[in-house]
Amino acid sequence: MHFGTELLSIPISLNRSPDWPQEVIGSISHNQYWVGAAVSKSESLLGIGIDFEVMGRTKLELARYIRSSEDLKTHHSLNDNELLTLIFSAKESLYKALYPTAKCFFGFETAAVREIDISNGTFKIDLISKISSSLGPSGRFHFEGRFKVIGKSCLTVLEIPN
Repeated sequence: MHFGTELLSIPISLNRSPDWPQEVIGSISHNQYWVGAAVSKSESLLGIGIDFEVMGRTKLELARYIRSSEDLKTHHSLNDNELLTLIFSAKESLYKALYPTAKCFFGFETAAVREIDISNGTFKIDLISKISSSLGPSGRFHFEGRFKVIGKSCLTVLEIPN
């Protein structure tokens, strides 16, 4: 990878996130089948989030910790475990994309997945709580991402334009 500087290793910051060089934004994820990273010049994007999950692995007994009252509850093309896994993954991608800007932890209850379009591989997710002065219902709150089911895995990706 080359952004004007060669990246050979990415240190880990105190909060356990990758410590990207100032001119780079990125996200890293893995599961038992896949590992991946997404990177961009920071002048091109405000944030990027990527997440791999094993499809259907998220158990329904965890739903109360993952879903907000405003999340989708059913989907005609997904069983309940698959839907919950996709919601979990979409929220993970949103967190990874926004954390470098927000610079604070925010939980699953902060966002709601409003729409999943299987045919286009897209999802819509909103911040339903304020996480910073510019991010939340009174600021930037609506985001769109992409997903793909690859074998037993679900990949979600979310880019935040500048």
